[in-house]
Amino acid sequence: MKTVIIYESTHHSNTKKLVDAIAEKYNVETVSIENAGGMDLEQFDTIGTSYRK
Repeated sequence: MKTVIIYESTHHSNTKKLVDAIAEKYNVETVSIENAGGMDLEQFDTIGTSYRK
């Protein structure tokens, strides 16, 4: 199963640190929301998001 987490991390980069730790432990891909616009999400079985409005 191929998984990606799309995240937004501002201020102290705590969200990025958390997402990076999850990615390392569970072998998933991560991408910042700024870089996710042109991604082909069809290649992933699971897509997770972590961002604040």
